[in-house]
Amino acid sequence: MGFFYFDESIHPEGSFSLGAFAYAEESLEDSIADALRQSGLSPRVDEFKSGAWMDRNPQQARTRELLRSVVRDHCRIGVVVAPDRPRQLLGSEALLGLKKILSTNEFRSGLHDIFFDRGIFDSSAASQRAAEVLRTIQPCSLHFEQDSVQVLGLQAADLIAHTCATMLLAELGFIRKKVKAGANSGYDPNLDMELEFELWAGLR
Repeated sequence: MGFFYFDESIHPEGSFSLGAFAYAEESLEDSIADALRQSGLSPRVDEFKSGAWMDRNPQQARTRELLRSVVRDHCRIGVVVAPDRPRQLLGSEALLGLKKILSTNEFRSGLHDIFFDRGIFDSSAASQRAAEVLRTIQPCSLHFEQDSVQVLGLQAADLIAHTCATMLLAELGFIRKKVKAGANSGYDPNLDMELEFELWAGLR
């Protein structure tokens, strides 16, 4: 069975919402639980939030690096972008994006568990009606309004969504920041590089 996890990053300043799917052939729960423990966090009690100030919270920064490794080692990524208003647009675009992903890619398994974070759809009834479009593509178990503290794979989707949204904001000119390449980057550690490139390199 394959596993999809979906979360979003909303940016009114750029007039967009970006949603990200993290796909893995096996559940991400154990891998992410291990990453949280290595950072000193308690799975299903504490949570990684990519919007936190990392320079003020080294525990969250450590978790981010470990979750990047989980994404690199286990995940394929899908991204959808929608206007930030009305909010319910992102849910419908997520399902259209998922339909495209399922119909144009090959997966080891034909069965999928699909988890959506809270607030992606404006109501449970709306999500169930919209989901009917998927049922003719591949067998799927759809789980709406999920808690990312309990469904740990959503924390990987949160990281992907925030990272890709920050890259898009930078490309649109809303963020202009350079960072040091750092150790193990493949570049001179003291080289200044654009933030969006460093983020892309961290997930590639």
